Amino acid sequence: MAQVRATMAKARPKSRGVPVGLVGIIAQVIAHPAAGFTVKPTLTGATVLLRPFAFEQDAPALREMLQDPEAVRLTGSCHDPDEVADWDEAAESGFRDWYGTRNGQTDRLDLAVVDKASGQCVGEVVFNEWSEPNRSCNFRTIIGPRGRDRGLGTEAIRLFLGYGFERLGLRRISLDVLNFNPRAKRVYEKLGFVTEGVLREEHRWGDEWIDITIMSMLAHEWARHRGRPERRASAAGATPASCQSSGWIVVAHQASPAATRWFRRQPDAGVMTSPYNTDSCPIVCQTSSGYRHAMVAWGYGPA
Repeated sequence: MAQVRATMAKARPKSRGVPVGLVGIIAQVIAHPAAGFTVKPTLTGATVLLRPFAFEQDAPALREMLQDPEAVRLTGSCHDPDEVADWDEAAESGFRDWYGTRNGQTDRLDLAVVDKASGQCVGEVVFNEWSEPNRSCNFRTIIGPRGRDRGLGTEAIRLFLGYGFERLGLRRISLDVLNFNPRAKRVYEKLGFVTEGVLREEHRWGDEWIDITIMSMLAHEWARHRGRPERRASAAGATPASCQSSGWIVVAHQASPAATRWFRRQPDAGVMTSPYNTDSCPIVCQTSSGYRHAMVAWGYGPA
């Protein structure tokens, strides 16, 4: 029971999730995150939905998640390999008190991660430890066994970061990850988080002492890559030959040249499509002539 209680009510929950894209419909930036935290949004991606908790609907999956040994280990909620959660009446009461009140919190944002294919809750994403004067938040996540190894967590984090930077107006989002969870660290790096430092031997696991890596992302970094730094780097170094051979081209939003996106031409339909397009960076041109226009403008083909 102790580790269940620690997972739900830790004074300073750690950002150590099992690794978990589309950026949501995000445009408005508000001045004070506190006002934004009173709103519990629903964010829709290609494979996941982030929404407020529906307790009775989500409770079975949440119980499973909080009793999963791997999730508990990787979130730092226990300290001994043989620790087993005893889900007794006290644990159930604490569980109901915690998740039954998440939607009413005004100083943090907790959303359920829902697998769109099954409609089931598979985890959660959280902004907490909000600092109003610094416009900063801590991020944490946990994904249960039903949501792993399918990219759901990665998309969920990208959606959530977009909301934090572009809707809540956050300047900095930070997290920490246990060093025996390299998969999570790779996901965070893939999304654009930058390592700041290491807390040496901060966490005990059995007879071992585990380092914790501190990572963060800043608003101007998000604005540059929107959670896809590798793709942006590839676009910046693309050549006509590589674009033509792969069938993809690189174009930019007319109003924001920095917002580079990849597009594929569909020869039969005479249009361009992009799986990476978002409402905040709409497709530049849909027609075949528009496609040629973009190619000329960016030096990737004849008129």
